[in-house]
Amino acid sequence: MEKGYAIITGASSGIGLEFVNQLAERGHNIILISRRRTELEKISKEIIDKYKIKTLIYACDLSKQHEIKRLTRELARIKNIDFLVNCAGFGNRSSFSEMEEEKITEMILVHALATTQLTRVIIPQMIKRNKGYIINISSIASYITSYKSNAIYNSTKAYIRDFTQNIIDELKAKAPKVHAQALCPGLTRTNFFKNYNAEYAPKFMWMESREVVEKSIKKVNKKSSIFIPGLKNKLIVALLKCTLFRSTINYFGRRLNIK
Repeated sequence: MEKGYAIITGASSGIGLEFVNQLAERGHNIILISRRRTELEKISKEIIDKYKIKTLIYACDLSKQHEIKRLTRELARIKNIDFLVNCAGFGNRSSFSEMEEEKITEMILVHALATTQLTRVIIPQMIKRNKGYIINISSIASYITSYKSNAIYNSTKAYIRDFTQNIIDELKAKAPKVHAQALCPGLTRTNFFKNYNAEYAPKFMWMESREVVEKSIKKVNKKSSIFIPGLKNKLIVALLKCTLFRSTINYFGRRLNIK
């Protein structure tokens, strides 16, 4: 039986692109969503040739509310969706008091509103079929409260985590075979960190995007969860929950930002 579609936002790079490749490798047809159509067309051709699957492309800027609405209307017409991966996102180097108003709005739209609206348009059909998987990309930064880690980034990632936790509870009651996950990666080797002062972080703290995605898919195939990949990241989050260690972790969070 042919598998349904997997929707991936932020599909042109980083963790999103890794989800594209790993889900295509598993035989899923792919719906690629990103701002850059040229990149999406290139990726689409590559995975069609390699995995013999079908693709759809939507060039969409999720920092624009009207484009989110346009996208949800388009996706509502597709009925055989097995996976939704909300991976679109971006960082910012500024503290809240210095952050441009436009960037604040864009980050809230991409992280919070787009994730919410895309989940809302897809989840009813998954509940009706009692089948499907939703992975929303949060971050271990959602547990950090250091001002230089960026209040808006951390807060919107915390929203994604809490939003997904509520979705998990609803699915347990309505559709136990539909699973949702808030994926909370730590330092991952992608272009996300190219503008950050991350040299201080020792090599053992980093994970490869392939490993992060492999662990995420394996986990969501079994059950819903707030999933933190890697023992070192789990330890960091455990420490962040302890007042005694939070100030130390926040110090390193401040170091991560560009001077």
